[in-house]
Amino acid sequence: MIRTNMNLFAALASLALSISSCGFSPVQKEDNGTPAIQLGLVSVEDRSITVDVAVSGTDKINFTYVQCTQLSTGESKTEILPDPKEGKVMVSALAKGETYELCAFADIQDNDSPISSDKLTVTTGKAVSVSVTRREGTEMDVKLSVNIPKTPVIKGFTYKQQSAPEDPVYVIVEGDRTEYTLKGIEQYSTYLVKGFADFGDGYQWSDELVVSAPPREDIGDYKLVFSAEFDQDNEDLTKVWSFEEGSKIRNNEDQFYSKSKENAFTKDGCLHIVARRDHLGSDGKNHSYTSASLTTQHSFVYCYGKVEVRAKIPTGGGMWPAIWQVGNTYTWPQNGELDIMEYYREKILANVAYGGTANYSPTWRSSSHPMSGFEAKNPNWRNEFHIWLLEWDYDWIRIYLDGELLNQVSVNETFNKGVGGNYENPYRYHRDGFGHYLWLNLAIGGNNGGTIDNSLFPAEYLIDYVRVYQKERLPE
Repeated sequence: MIRTNMNLFAALASLALSISSCGFSPVQKEDNGTPAIQLGLVSVEDRSITVDVAVSGTDKINFTYVQCTQLSTGESKTEILPDPKEGKVMVSALAKGETYELCAFADIQDNDSPISSDKLTVTTGKAVSVSVTRREGTEMDVKLSVNIPKTPVIKGFTYKQQSAPEDPVYVIVEGDRTEYTLKGIEQYSTYLVKGFADFGDGYQWSDELVVSAPPREDIGDYKLVFSAEFDQDNEDLTKVWSFEEGSKIRNNEDQFYSKSKENAFTKDGCLHIVARRDHLGSDGKNHSYTSASLTTQHSFVYCYGKVEVRAKIPTGGGMWPAIWQVGNTYTWPQNGELDIMEYYREKILANVAYGGTANYSPTWRSSSHPMSGFEAKNPNWRNEFHIWLLEWDYDWIRIYLDGELLNQVSVNETFNKGVGGNYENPYRYHRDGFGHYLWLNLAIGGNNGGTIDNSLFPAEYLIDYVRVYQKERLPE
């Protein structure tokens, strides 16, 4: 196995081209005076197969055709060559992932029956594919499959971390080997893997494979109790998440929270929350802005633990993405609000709130960090995924971003201030069933979002995963 960069990869591509120009051809014509027909495979796609046909030994050809039969059904398609002597022909409108048998025929003058070529058996789909057969710790086994009856001049695959700005690493696969172990990968990162092969007429690529990071089953004494990985495209999110619907629900925000799949869906291993402009909402009405807000209110609550979220957030004028949680007892703010992440007006915030001295007037323990500080360390910060981590136990609340502590608050200081006689602590387990539930949302404008930059739409908030760990399952 050879790992290479782009320059060496280009050189190898040139080598493959020079090899192909030295006689690599799917059909080698022979003319020994006896009529013969040859059939060679040129390419295969999801719904088509292209072959090369050549007739030798005679010029007395009435017509030449290719018959393509789907083995599972017995149904056949016939394509006639424009030039009966030779040429390429594509058989299209085939079924993806089905196996076909192809044979070429030539009707020769004075012959009682057509002459036929050898048969080709081909499965539609990409000529090359990749799969991951094992991922364990810092190792990953990648299997490369060539799916057509041709021998590639060069083959291999590329891989990269999904959130990394660097170009992918190219791995040249040598000889007859098909499965290889990558070592030293980051255990809890998502990777993108793509296969390639050159059969002498240019590179063909597989579909890109998203290899999601496995959830850690434990962190020290903490066990995984909740995991939303968003691994499947078009998941039914309503099995876990409840959707808000409506306008001006909080903070005079400008968006209509919609239940539409155009505003929240899973694809390529992520939850996509998309804010759209001049868009039809799930209420059947057109709105200046639509977005989505999801919660685990009816499916999962917890008290004390670690929450880990990997996400890529939209930034700029009017953007207000958040990861937060509130308690399931009392009304706001006596139930507590814990903002693991908020972004607006070029700041990242980490907040803890609890009941103040008046109705709907919380006590805030906030921490604000300018974007300029993160970009000074990493100029590509806005284009990357980041990990937010909440640690909440009996004594402390701590919020981290990529391992950097943003805010910490002593739970001894978070008692409500007595509105309605409520002096409880919304961050202490004080009654059966008490816990917090999670929220993911993308708000637009409103009290804090700032002036909306309409050039940013559609704006996309990507969440790779949400994981919760606890030492003890509370509430039970």
